[in-house]
Amino acid sequence: MSYTSRQIDKSLIEDMTDILAHRGPDGRGTWYAEGVALGHRRLSIIDLSSNGAQPMLYRDRYAIVFNGEVYNYIELGEELRGKGYVFSTRTDTEVVAAAFDLWGAEAVHRFNGMWSFAIYDLQEKTLFCSRDRFGVKPFYYTNNTERFAFASEIKALLPVLPGKPHANIPRLIDNIVYGFFDHTEETMFDGVKQLQPGHSLTIDERNGLRIQCYYDVSRIQYKKRSYAETVDEFRRLFIDAVDIRLRSDVTVGSCLSGGLDSSSIVCTSTRILRERGEGKHEVISSCYDKKDEKAYDEQEYIDEVVRSTGVDVHKVYPNIDDFFSDLDDIIYHQDEPIGGLSLESQFAVFKGAKKYGLTVMLDGQGADEQLAGYTAFYSVAIREYIRKFRLLSALREFRAFVRLRSQSEQFGLQVVLWHIVRDLLPPPIRKAIKKLMTKREEESWLKVSHDEGFIDKLKSYRDFDDYSKKSMKYGLLQLLHYEDRNSMANSIEGRLPFLDYRLVELALSSKLEYKMYKGVTKRVLRDAMKGILPEKIRCRYSKLGFAVPADLWITQYPERIQKELEASLESLGSVFDKDKVMEWFKSNKGNKIALANTTLWRIIVAGRWVNAFDVRVG
Repeated sequence: MSYTSRQIDKSLIEDMTDILAHRGPDGRGTWYAEGVALGHRRLSIIDLSSNGAQPMLYRDRYAIVFNGEVYNYIELGEELRGKGYVFSTRTDTEVVAAAFDLWGAEAVHRFNGMWSFAIYDLQEKTLFCSRDRFGVKPFYYTNNTERFAFASEIKALLPVLPGKPHANIPRLIDNIVYGFFDHTEETMFDGVKQLQPGHSLTIDERNGLRIQCYYDVSRIQYKKRSYAETVDEFRRLFIDAVDIRLRSDVTVGSCLSGGLDSSSIVCTSTRILRERGEGKHEVISSCYDKKDEKAYDEQEYIDEVVRSTGVDVHKVYPNIDDFFSDLDDIIYHQDEPIGGLSLESQFAVFKGAKKYGLTVMLDGQGADEQLAGYTAFYSVAIREYIRKFRLLSALREFRAFVRLRSQSEQFGLQVVLWHIVRDLLPPPIRKAIKKLMTKREEESWLKVSHDEGFIDKLKSYRDFDDYSKKSMKYGLLQLLHYEDRNSMANSIEGRLPFLDYRLVELALSSKLEYKMYKGVTKRVLRDAMKGILPEKIRCRYSKLGFAVPADLWITQYPERIQKELEASLESLGSVFDKDKVMEWFKSNKGNKIALANTTLWRIIVAGRWVNAFDVRVG
């Protein structure tokens, strides 16, 4: 959208559109009006005919580009027909446009799905943009005195930035040293922002740019209900969430790790498809066959699900050679220097999906954050009980933590006590102890100052409820970034049943004990899946996810790792003291746990990112 000229540089728009060809290999389109242009790349999933092409004009008043899926489009379409609306396509895109015509900005509250879309109103000369509740789909933009431009990926905006892209150093350090990204509207590219989850944006010449928050998980309130009612409701909503995410005119498969979340989706999908009389479900799994990698392999559980459901399984076997050969490709598609070795496992799964002709994949992201699935939730729960003087409950959960998740009682006690000390003591004492006990070696590697307090604020929480909501708001968003880019890099649409907002609201409005009790995490999900999941999976408490044997790879290839690290430090010379980092690396060469340090991997990735996008640092 141009502020200074009625003429649009069409060649620029065409180039920006084609940069995103991997997100939509099935079609492309551009649309121009006075001072406005829209471009779109199509991944055909619903209504494969040319009727679904975008940008789509609706009622000769609205031009829409839409990325994602609104899964309840059938029900919404029926409601709109009852109000006199007529549809000429079978797409959810047309339903979104009609809903906006009727309800305006409030239409987003009626959508159940994932989306980033922009609608230009030719009559009002206003552009309305929106991003889904949890940020499953991305929305980036740059806004200056000349123009407002937006895209699903940052790389498509680089042609409109003045000169070479510059690194946003504070956000770069947030990521490399502390592991945070996507936690603000800023990105690691200076001048590029993201529309945050649950937000909409309106822009016109009279009022400029306005951003509104329409949804925030922190506003979800506790609701009193019995445990039996919660289990029944969770089961009903989960089955429906999977059911509506199977709506597609192309093949839908699933990612299967063998864990509770992905197995629940696969078993539920299989049951639904069997009831419909449809064909077999196909799944992709990441596995490890080497003898020394067996601790990272989940084939025992994957095979149990396959036996139980009869699904067709395709297994992929990532390795460190794949990681380094895929690394530049992964960095290009992720846009920002994020992640480490675990990305290779997920990337390999989606490459496998493409190889076997699966265009849509169901995945289990979101369950851990809403249902207390991570180990850290034990400490948070114990802290909660102590604060409320429920000491027997605290002791019960500590013993369960040691029994189910900890290697030893001593280790478990250290973990729990540290969290309690950190969170219960007055701030000045807490800060002094933190500085004494958790001084990060990586902080001494920096050549620039950095505000650590900002990260501390993000990590702090009031209680179990607040911790869960912050996990949904910040931690999950990082995983969604990986999910979207790794899937779309392979022209695959990832769908996430656990992020049906009805499920999230049910979980986050429920009691702590409904999610964790006697050490059993995701309690309500486990009980809701009785009769659907094999008992071996339903009662499984170990957790891996997209794990990779990073420590083994490092000890097998120390020279390669050292070479990569040195090269990246050269690219990041104004940020890190190369001598200090390399001194630490060499002194820890025999310590595979130390060398699995994710900061080292983030430095390697960041250095490659600088070169991949020709980023100026410093």
